[in-house]
Amino acid sequence: MFRSRTLRTFSLSIVFLALMPSISGQRGMSEAAVSAMLIDENGSSIPFVYMSAHSSVDSMLIQGATTDMNGQVQLSLPPGSYLFQFSFLSYKTKWIGPKEIERAPLDLGRVNLEPAVENLQEVEIIGECSPMELKVDRRVYNVQQDLTNRGRNASDILDNIPSVAVNVEGGVSLRGSENVRILINGKPSGLIGLSGGDGLRQLQGEMIESIEVITNPSAKYEAEGEVGMINIILKKEKRSGINGAIDLNGGTPSTYGLSGNMNWRKGDLNFFTSGGYRYYENPGYGIIDQRFNLVDTSYSFLNERDHVRGGDSYNFRFGSDWSPGKYWSFTLSSLVSFSAQDNVLSLSYKDFDENEVLTRSTIRDENGREDSENLEFDFLIDRTFEQKDRKWTLSVKWNQADDLEEARIAQRNFNEADPFLLQRTSNTENEENQIIQSDYVHPLGGGRKLELGARSGRRIIDNAFSVEQFEDIWLTLPDFTNDLRYDEWITAGYGIYTQENERWSYQLGLRTEYSDILTDLKLTDQRNRRSYLDWFPSAFFSYEPSSTLTYQLNVTRRINRPRFRLLLPFYGFSDPRNFYGGNPDLNPEYSYNVEFNRLTRFDKGSVMLGVYSRFKEGIIQRIVEIRDTTTYTFPINLGTGYALGAEVSANYSVNEIWRLNGNVNLFYSDETGEYEGRDYSFTTFAWDSRLNNQFKIDKAMDAQLSLSYRSPRQYAQGRIKSLTAVDLGVSRDVLGSKGTLTLSLRDAFNTRIRRSIVEETGYFSENEFQWRSRVLTLNFSYRINQKKN
Repeated sequence: MFRSRTLRTFSLSIVFLALMPSISGQRGMSEAAVSAMLIDENGSSIPFVYMSAHSSVDSMLIQGATTDMNGQVQLSLPPGSYLFQFSFLSYKTKWIGPKEIERAPLDLGRVNLEPAVENLQEVEIIGECSPMELKVDRRVYNVQQDLTNRGRNASDILDNIPSVAVNVEGGVSLRGSENVRILINGKPSGLIGLSGGDGLRQLQGEMIESIEVITNPSAKYEAEGEVGMINIILKKEKRSGINGAIDLNGGTPSTYGLSGNMNWRKGDLNFFTSGGYRYYENPGYGIIDQRFNLVDTSYSFLNERDHVRGGDSYNFRFGSDWSPGKYWSFTLSSLVSFSAQDNVLSLSYKDFDENEVLTRSTIRDENGREDSENLEFDFLIDRTFEQKDRKWTLSVKWNQADDLEEARIAQRNFNEADPFLLQRTSNTENEENQIIQSDYVHPLGGGRKLELGARSGRRIIDNAFSVEQFEDIWLTLPDFTNDLRYDEWITAGYGIYTQENERWSYQLGLRTEYSDILTDLKLTDQRNRRSYLDWFPSAFFSYEPSSTLTYQLNVTRRINRPRFRLLLPFYGFSDPRNFYGGNPDLNPEYSYNVEFNRLTRFDKGSVMLGVYSRFKEGIIQRIVEIRDTTTYTFPINLGTGYALGAEVSANYSVNEIWRLNGNVNLFYSDETGEYEGRDYSFTTFAWDSRLNNQFKIDKAMDAQLSLSYRSPRQYAQGRIKSLTAVDLGVSRDVLGSKGTLTLSLRDAFNTRIRRSIVEETGYFSENEFQWRSRVLTLNFSYRINQKKN
């Protein structure tokens, strides 16, 4: 009943927002708006054209402005007689007028600029896009500028981003916290929803344009994610005609792939497509040394593993933009991906008594297969107006993701009466997402504007998992078999007021989200429904005393809802002595965030100094319990916590050959809480750093050296040791600069290894795990009617 009321309420809000654009604001009586749209010989819009208004009496410059990405421009002028000039590099300058301006708006219509071919033979762009751009509310990483990213997947690329880390399971963390929201083109994606790290590994890096890191999002964005969000932007070309690129790569360990993108734009229509195929193998290993010193006995065992995960993955993206008029734009796009992965794992156990004498040996071999499919559709309406900066958008997204993972396990127990054990596992995950969102921006004059928006999203997951053991017939193990239904419906609305002046600005926002979440374990009849309404205020202040110095202060409240896998009572049966599971009774975690930044720009670079703090309640923390000879790792709501950090991000051009960019993040964390009478409080101080050196050897050749370091850190029951890695890359332009060859070496010294220690009363373990060893890749890119960045 409530859902239907919520849906009706949201539908009415969408209609209201759709009608709002027709309510025109009153324009000042002393000036009139003059607008135009600049197009080229093909009818395509031209951004960055400078339009200037001159007095028709003495040609004095009165006012000027630059066209936006849609080729539109607008001036506000008092009554009078004017000449209008339009100028842009490689086009002939054009004059229109004189025109008499009264109090009514004047539309100059579509202004066509002709190429200045007789004057322009070649333009050489000396500067290139910086690998890192510092913007007001985010950091933008142009990942194609990083040579070590060539031939990599999205997971590898994220692990190269400052302050971002990817663990051995593919989980992503930002500033030391895993509570980060990951989006693709600003929206959730089925690629990440179910398969998590595996989904990121399926996305070829050649499809990625840039990655945005937003550490403290405003009320406009979803409140999900304690430390903010990471937005992966996929490529879509904006230039006219046909253009594209093809990438071919291969390397060792066994990896090779083919990908490409193509764009065709003419007049009001634009078609874009990209796709890729990748085969890969991830060989790795792990060692766990576990020791038990219990009241009545002492023993230990050594667990060694070797694994190879790999297979084929395919990605296809295609879509179209249509701009039928000056103010309307429609975009329809889709993303299709599927993969087939083979997982081969060999585990060996060696058991020792209290005198370190070997008492038993066990070998456990697992052969698994994982098939996944993902289908997404996006539809976007973009409506602009004669009034500058006024805009309305409506977006609709749907995606379906299916994943099936099956494995057969054979275990041999030496020196036992019953040495053989056969088991098989099955895990089926199906997810569907539906999202509709409307946003409206209305300028109020005097540097003020109002933003309103509404969003509704539903996510349904069906997950059936089972484990069977052969004892003359296949028998189900009930402790590891169930069928989960996860149904999430989140409805949200927001309002933002912004005031901008010459030197300072502020933004005040409020977002509300109603969450209705059901988890239903069907076989054991465990239903848990949660419904709650939350308010998320945000405040942003900015002061710019000069063109080279900016101060920012941001304050927000955010939520971290338990992820799907954290609610599963059990997952993973590969290692029967170390189980990993979830907790269906988990509650959301809330955080209060304050961040202060100082951004300094100078001729050869920029430096951003920032400090931040987070107060958290209902912290979600994984703990380890010892049950007989088995460890169980699962999440709980621990208590409260406080984190304080400082971050420095900088880029600097030493000379014409050598350019540096780097990042250092230091943080202190204090978390307190208990579970079943046991205190799990802890404090830690840690830091992460990354230094990227880029060298321009000559006009056609570049090289890169990247260094990264993650310091040791403490957690509730142990500590994680330090990690150091070195990446190398070199590239050379060939075929008249239409092609580029890139040779990259990731983890040159094979040191990207996660090492950790767990200490409990009567228990000690030391772990070492490497997801993938050193990788050498050769990549060839060929550009079709494109210039290098």
